[in-house]
Amino acid sequence: TLSSISGKLFGLPISFAVAVAILKTGKFESILALLGVAITSLLIALTIYDQKKVLKSIMNSIDALFSHTKAQRSGELAELISKHKEKLYSQARGLDAAMVFLLIISALPFMISLGVYMFKFHPSVISYFNCFIDVFMTQLFK
Repeated sequence: TLSSISGKLFGLPISFAVAVAILKTGKFESILALLGVAITSLLIALTIYDQKKVLKSIMNSIDALFSHTKAQRSGELAELISKHKEKLYSQARGLDAAMVFLLIISALPFMISLGVYMFKFHPSVISYFNCFIDVFMTQLFK
């Protein structure tokens, strides 16, 4: 399943470069770049989420396919089936963890670009946010 989204994942490094481009462009161009990064991040995240659903369906199919091994059977064949089922589950859990990581990474270009945009064009928002964090931290450690 990761091979089907690998081409789309190559767009992530380019999306990170948009944050640098925002620093060098005017406000209108920066808004367009930010909108483009938002759309790209959303499409990549939706693609990864769709693949997570496919993986969940595959895991359910593994359950259905090997449901007869849940019965108490002994023998080498039942042991071999159980061993292969556990290997399939292990691979599926690894893929699921990789997809969660990629979902998080897919949101980073937008968050970084938004931060750069706010820093360049709306620095007062950054100072308000900084004051909010200061008040929160002082209240937290009181």
